[in-house]
Amino acid sequence: MAYKTVSTLVQDVIRRLRQVPGVGTQTYAETAITDLLIETYIMASRHRWWDNLMTWGSFQLDGVNGRLTTALALRNGFDDVRAVFVGNNAHKLPILGSQNPNGLRGSYPRYIEPIKFADVSANGPFRVWPLTAVTTSDKPLNIHYRDDSTLDFTNAATTMPFDAVVLVNLTAAKYAASDGANPGDVLRLESVGQDRLMQV
Repeated sequence: MAYKTVSTLVQDVIRRLRQVPGVGTQTYAETAITDLLIETYIMASRHRWWDNLMTWGSFQLDGVNGRLTTALALRNGFDDVRAVFVGNNAHKLPILGSQNPNGLRGSYPRYIEPIKFADVSANGPFRVWPLTAVTTSDKPLNIHYRDDSTLDFTNAATTMPFDAVVLVNLTAAKYAASDGANPGDVLRLESVGQDRLMQV
């Protein structure tokens, strides 16, 4: 199934709700549907690591603060990082957890640590321990991450890279529930959307 634009998906939701699509439709409904569509996309796209949303990137460390030297743009921060590897190593770096990192020394990357919200910068939502760890061009940090941060879903022409049946039905269910629709209709829409999500 081909992916659809935000505009097309909104009109599909309107039809699914048995409203009349087009210029005669209440404009406030389209804005509310777009908001719910974005919410549905974010929830569904985080349901698992979807191959079509993932990419690999190679990055270098600054050797001082355990931070990347170039930007890593992520929509949901650390939640979008699936794995971090050093060079060709087959084992991903573990998350630091609650152990005391201050005893970690040396130049080889051993752990990653999510950065608290206030300290997150364009250079990624995590740092590497020991902080003095270094990378080289032949042994970079290879990061597998969800890559949808540049998609502007407030733009009607943007294509949402996700199954339209899932997006339309779950969005329609959310809208119908908030609009006080027949509970049977809400359940039917939710059921179709969830069934399709399990299929894909």
